[in-house]
Amino acid sequence: MNRKPLDKDLFFAKDGDIFQVITNVHPVDRVVALRKYHHITERPYGIFFWQSLQREGYFTRSIPTYDASNATQNIAKSNYSRVSQVFGVPMIEVPRSEITEYLYPDQGLQDLLNNQRETEWGQELLDIITQFKQYLNIDEKSMGITGSLLWGAQHEASDIDLVIYGSDNALRFIRNAPLLTKESSSIHYPPPEFTKRYASTLTKKTGLKLNLTMQYIAQKPYYLFYKDKFLSLGFVPSLGEISREYDAYSFRTLMPVKVKARILDDRWGYFYPGEYKIQIEQLELQGKTDETITDFDFEKKITTLFLMEREISGYYFPGDEVEIHGMLQEVRDGSQTYFQVMIGTRELYGNEWVKRL
Repeated sequence: MNRKPLDKDLFFAKDGDIFQVITNVHPVDRVVALRKYHHITERPYGIFFWQSLQREGYFTRSIPTYDASNATQNIAKSNYSRVSQVFGVPMIEVPRSEITEYLYPDQGLQDLLNNQRETEWGQELLDIITQFKQYLNIDEKSMGITGSLLWGAQHEASDIDLVIYGSDNALRFIRNAPLLTKESSSIHYPPPEFTKRYASTLTKKTGLKLNLTMQYIAQKPYYLFYKDKFLSLGFVPSLGEISREYDAYSFRTLMPVKVKARILDDRWGYFYPGEYKIQIEQLELQGKTDETITDFDFEKKITTLFLMEREISGYYFPGDEVEIHGMLQEVRDGSQTYFQVMIGTRELYGNEWVKRL
């Protein structure tokens, strides 16, 4: 491996399966991931599969969508499942000795542009890159590809899976996306059927009403299409922005909580996991905790909205007042201790939300 693992990287394990890296903090000898594609040697019938001219065999999807419910099943089936020191629940942590090939999104983009520049995919990526530079001031060197594009198995109906590195670039995109869609003739907001489908998914995950989640999906600046293809965008911090160490970072889950809060900062809100800095205005504890910790302490020390559910983000911004229902956790991050509200837990799946007020 040429660098530390980052969210959205891909790798092949010894059994031929493809894993997608999740999060940006990993043990020194393992990589936190989910199994995305399962490798088989015989052609499957009756189900969709992927195939790459550069690789033997066939691949089927191992996880239909990224949410707490599907991730739990994905983790439970894995031989690499173990209790995470950070999260305190089972996660897939693949030993580095089990990784046979590691794929970097930024290098993958350059390889595709160097070797397939004149193909339809190459021309489309060049057009997108040019527009991102023109309207968003995001340079090609800060971008990558992931998904089937990264391992050469894209087909005509594939999404265009792009990665944008760095918090400055993430904020440039979020703030300037309206200009991009206004000026571009090929990049546009999703059609109504897409918005309704994703809103239905958000309703399932949160319990919020469909008419509300329809509004939230429409407000997300990174849900875009390039012509008739979904432009799937993932934001990842640059290596220089990651200072946390796996062995010095851990959560302790306390209880469900509902809070009224104001969004203070969203610089890390678009990564996975996402982190928004918040100020608590009202607090409702929904369980018992240590007698040594008072409500007053919580109100002062809850500083963070922590998102392991990417769908429940991107529609609220600094200055917005929100209602949050999630899991209260104590966080130890190096020498610091603070509290956060986590969204994306197994316990509250279907009953956790961030609602604009």
